Amino acid sequence: KLPYDFTLADVPLFREAETDHVLVCGAPGSGKGVAIKELLDQIRARGDRAILYDPSGEYVQVYYRHGKDVLLNPLDARSPAWTLWGEVREAYDYASLAASIIPENEKVNDPFWREGPRGLFEAVALRLAERGEATNAAFRHMISIAPLAEVFALVKGTEAAPAIDPAAEKMAIGVRA
Repeated sequence: KLPYDFTLADVPLFREAETDHVLVCGAPGSGKGVAIKELLDQIRARGDRAILYDPSGEYVQVYYRHGKDVLLNPLDARSPAWTLWGEVREAYDYASLAASIIPENEKVNDPFWREGPRGLFEAVALRLAERGEATNAAFRHMISIAPLAEVFALVKGTEAAPAIDPAAEKMAIGVRA
């Protein structure tokens, strides 16, 4: 038996290296797309899975199988809906999500303007989950549309409450923004 199952443009991809990164580059029309499609055909024939980044959609047009393949594209109706709660396994995951969505800002010296919004993100997401209202629409409403008093009532008793207190409206608006 050969030490490889796949080839890319007739170059063997050895079994031990199948999951390593591969760079395919060349001038337009040099056969990059054809080579990748040949590799995808081999992967499918072996019954394996592939993850594709396909900004043009050319591979989706050829390879997508409804009901079997999963598209991760919020602009494609065939894609499953994403919610931040789908990323949460433990309570501390809310903090990780908040940190990834609300980045560090070297231009702001006071950590309050990073930690306040992150705390609000965490508290709103957690409380909505506790109330059985874990939807993107409910989250968006609380973060950006609901009156401050409604948001404050939701997060009351959490570390985020002082940062969103309507009694300090200007600060609360800044944290929310």
